[in-house]
Amino acid sequence: MDGRGQGGITILVDGEPRAVSDADGTYRIRGVAAGSVMVTVDLRSLAPGYEVTDGGARLLTTVAKGVSRADFEVSRFSSLQGAVVFCDGDRLDGVGGLEVILSSETFRRTVQTSSIGSFQFDQIPPGHYALTFGPELDERLDGEPRPRLRVDLQEDIYGYILGVGCPPGSQREHPRVTPIVDP
Repeated sequence: MDGRGQGGITILVDGEPRAVSDADGTYRIRGVAAGSVMVTVDLRSLAPGYEVTDGGARLLTTVAKGVSRADFEVSRFSSLQGAVVFCDGDRLDGVGGLEVILSSETFRRTVQTSSIGSFQFDQIPPGHYALTFGPELDERLDGEPRPRLRVDLQEDIYGYILGVGCPPGSQREHPRVTPIVDP
């Protein structure tokens, strides 16, 4: 997992549990008949936030008294879930149909907000990202520049609210979401 072996992961052969990985991530399965077998990871045995990143299944052809090998790559992923709202007096209106872009030097993913302004990014490699918004937001900004945010996704972030057009000081800050300030 993330370059280290992970113990406690159940390995299936033709859909049946046959081994559990040791603390260093290794496992051994004995007594497999010669022929083709499907070796898979039981996804229920993975820690929350972890997934098999390389397919999670191997078709092996085994031979009598031979050794076959099936390695799996397991990695942690993060999620970012939030909403974009417009402050209209005492009301908050969700900004629907807005393009939301999460990017880094090696990654870019785009989603659109729902009719109530919510958005979600899943299966994001942990790291630092820029969160930007499409031109649809311009009409709500009265000439102000679109927000650009730095997001630390070493862990999941749920419930982040970006208030647009809100009075200063009314936005609840998140310690891992900060404005990008141009020099």
